[in-house]
Amino acid sequence: MKQLLKVKVILMVLLTLGGCAVQMEKTRRAGRVAILKPSKIERFKELHKTAQPDMLEKMKERNIHNYSIYLKDLGQDRFAAFAYFEYEGNKIKDDILPEENDIQWVGMEEVFYFDGKTDAKIDETKVQRYGMVIGLRPEMVPSYKLLHKYAWPEVLDAIEKGNIRNYSIYLLKLKGEYYLFSYFEYIGDNFNTDMSMVDNDPATIAWIKFTDIACQIPIPTRAEGEWWAVMEEVYHFD
Repeated sequence: MKQLLKVKVILMVLLTLGGCAVQMEKTRRAGRVAILKPSKIERFKELHKTAQPDMLEKMKERNIHNYSIYLKDLGQDRFAAFAYFEYEGNKIKDDILPEENDIQWVGMEEVFYFDGKTDAKIDETKVQRYGMVIGLRPEMVPSYKLLHKYAWPEVLDAIEKGNIRNYSIYLLKLKGEYYLFSYFEYIGDNFNTDMSMVDNDPATIAWIKFTDIACQIPIPTRAEGEWWAVMEEVYHFD
């Protein structure tokens, strides 16, 4: 009897863990990028400024949410449109919207994710979203991916204390050059103060010597004082 009870308990635990695993995998993140011709930029921005209701309805029906599009001039007459979204279905290949306005979106490899303060009680209307881009040295691609696979706990702790959540970094090779695109959400009250705290964290200072200084190449069109170049948000759909 005791042995049977023990088996039942083990089965219940396994089922519970299995259910948790399914729940954790329910939301999938995706990053896509497209290279736009300079002549297409204004039209692209205008189309997303006045997104049609039927398109928004299709996104809801296809389990797509938290969809943001960012734009940045990479130099050499290349403009990158970076899209981040979350998917809560089980047929992602069927549900992802088809190509729009002859733009060829390309899927990206997620090399880092940190959920951060997902349980914080905040006013969601005040969440600030950021999209950023930077180059990556070709010979450092394996090292960069490995570093972020085993990100230092102290660095993650600083990110969380800096009120950053839902932080993803994506990698893609574009025309022979490697680029990193990142998306994160800020849920604090003073972005500059919190970012200064993160930048001055001892573990983070040591971390960026391996990840930023050794691996990354800032793009030439970044603003003065930027390392990662901040992209322009041209569209967001909750």
